Amino acid sequence: LHDDWLRLYATINVKGMHLVLGVNLKLVQMEFNKDMQLIVFEQISNTEIIEARYPSIWMKMAVKCAVFFYHNFLHSDPLGPILQKFNVIEVKDDLLHLDLNRWLGKNRSIIDTLAKVHVNHAVLREAELVIIGNVNLTALFRKMSEEPVEDWDIDDDLAETKVSPVKQK
Repeated sequence: LHDDWLRLYATINVKGMHLVLGVNLKLVQMEFNKDMQLIVFEQISNTEIIEARYPSIWMKMAVKCAVFFYHNFLHSDPLGPILQKFNVIEVKDDLLHLDLNRWLGKNRSIIDTLAKVHVNHAVLREAELVIIGNVNLTALFRKMSEEPVEDWDIDDDLAETKVSPVKQK
């Protein structure tokens, strides 16, 4: 992660080839709630082949020709169609849509947490993704009303019989 952009590395093993690809992406949109976990990226650099092992010289020449054809004649990048073919992302209007719901949607604790929070904004900073959000009070109170009072953590020193003093400044 860097300021306003990130470097994505993708490892592809197909038909005896081992390729490590790298590309720079800009975070365009992020939507996290209990129904949808979507991150949208804009590609800001061409895909680079960082490491490659091919089963034959013909495969190596075919890959190099395909990347050259995409960059110089189609004026586009092959990463989006490659990741879309493997059903990792969806490409819409030259933007890469990564739907995390396929993996996160199966985890009940993540969905419960996302139901309690509404993500408003995300910012990429050096080595971190900062997510800013609001607490969804309706979902939080609904969850508390479903739990029996016996399950709430009440300290013994704050029992109903004692009154805690209010300090004024």
